[in-house]
Amino acid sequence: MKQGFGEVPSRLDPLTGKRVVVTRAEGQSVQLVAMLREAGAVPIVFPTISIAPLEDISKLDAALQNLNLYDWISQECSGPNAGTWYPANRV
Repeated sequence: MKQGFGEVPSRLDPLTGKRVVVTRAEGQSVQLVAMLREAGAVPIVFPTISIAPLEDISKLDAALQNLNLYDWISQECSGPNAGTWYPANRV
């Protein structure tokens, strides 16, 4: 949008007509896509990750039982998907 003298630019102008690739997991991008559309962007939904429970958690169980054997631990899953991959009652 062209602005004349004294016009206040909209906070949404920078996204108008811009294509934005949304790579969140399927079903987790609805709110972001809606916000992008509202801001004038053209969202392109392209999930690059799938969140699913583990089919076999025996190796993870074994690792958790032997935490004293590890020098360091990195917890990468603390967001809304944390309970998806490992049942809370097993931790």
